Amino acid sequence: MFDLYVILVIVILFLSALLIFIIAFRRYDIAVLLVVFSPWISSIFIPNTPISPDSDQANLGSYIRVSVLLLMGSIGLIKYMKSWLVNRTIPDYKILTLFLFLGLATVSTFYSLDRDITFIRSFSFIAFFLFLLGLYTWIEEFVHIDKVLNIIYVLICIFVIGSLFTIFLFPERAWLWEAKNRFQGLWNHPNTMGSFCMVSYPILLWKYSDYKKKGKWFIATVLVICAVLHFLTGSRGSLLTSMIGIAIWFIILQKGTKFLVYLIGSFILLSSIIILKPSSFQRDNSTESLTYLTGRTEFWKGALTLIQEKPLLGYGYAVEGKVWDDPRFYNPEISLWRGSARASIHNGYLSVAIGVGLIGFIMWCTILFVPFWNYLNLKSSNYKAVIVAIISMGLILNFIESTISGGTTLTATVFWIAWLLGSKLIEIEGKETQVDIQPATEHLKI
Repeated sequence: MFDLYVILVIVILFLSALLIFIIAFRRYDIAVLLVVFSPWISSIFIPNTPISPDSDQANLGSYIRVSVLLLMGSIGLIKYMKSWLVNRTIPDYKILTLFLFLGLATVSTFYSLDRDITFIRSFSFIAFFLFLLGLYTWIEEFVHIDKVLNIIYVLICIFVIGSLFTIFLFPERAWLWEAKNRFQGLWNHPNTMGSFCMVSYPILLWKYSDYKKKGKWFIATVLVICAVLHFLTGSRGSLLTSMIGIAIWFIILQKGTKFLVYLIGSFILLSSIIILKPSSFQRDNSTESLTYLTGRTEFWKGALTLIQEKPLLGYGYAVEGKVWDDPRFYNPEISLWRGSARASIHNGYLSVAIGVGLIGFIMWCTILFVPFWNYLNLKSSNYKAVIVAIISMGLILNFIESTISGGTTLTATVFWIAWLLGSKLIEIEGKETQVDIQPATEHLKI
């Protein structure tokens, strides 16, 4: 009977996966929905209890998330191959460079300090990359960009409202087990909740500016709830980065009066936090808790030492805190220094440099900063504002958190989708410019 149940479960899972595959293949916006939703599945299975830092085992949510990425990635690859057979279209340099970087990351498995972790994380990033490749093929006009942003908007509303209800329905889940004054909502850590709120603001502002007057009250309400919950997380880095990102939004759209009002409001908020020192923003009972970097500087010093000792190839992609296995750094009394890949380096750039060396680091910076510079030269629009704001915040927060690792969190997922949308926005605007110029050119010929 047990074997029969196992076979039955396998058949049900296979048929479910096949049905999802068919639906997502016909409607790629469903694939977008599933990929953006998948990081929450991974987070919800992480218990709000102490976890041994020596344990690197994935939970059920991680397996589900990776399965979703593999399924959607296979759809993305098929879509791209079908398009290539017809049009022979080669992706631009940004996507090709990311492909080369992922190849280097996968090769690093052979010399990685933690081969299992490197293989799993590089392989899941490849699956996410293939999804992006399909998205690159699917987006052809502004209406597709709207669909993607609307999907993210709907999920943000669900997560914000759902997180609010956890305060009343699941208070044991809503607050971090080791700091009951820090809110985490539906996510697995207050910093994760904070970074989620961070990327939510540009999407909500985009929707607010694009929506009819009757529906703006709802978006404004969600925006206020999101800001309040963000404050409760005590995530200082994401809060400050959010302020910068929202300022960028107003600057790009040249809203001088609103920008001035926003600056005054931000100054009042920051002053209130500094003066009142809310408990959620304090760390380790330090009198300088608002500026204390919770040991990150020691991480960064150790990381720079290790990079100098193995600069070309690194220690293996995404090994993160596994490098603290080195006896010079290993400290069994402090969980973050116990040599576990679960522990973050708390700097996404140093993490890449440690993982794949300076060669991979140069490729990584090219992938991130060169396209970003190109996006800054786009003509002013709500699309440009939301894309540049999200990418800006991701790049800034990545200095103190490993924020933009591919597809592992909702923040990273939204970041890379915005990164791709910027590329497609350049193409679509270029096509429209050619259409506008062509009639004038033909008139001159006549």
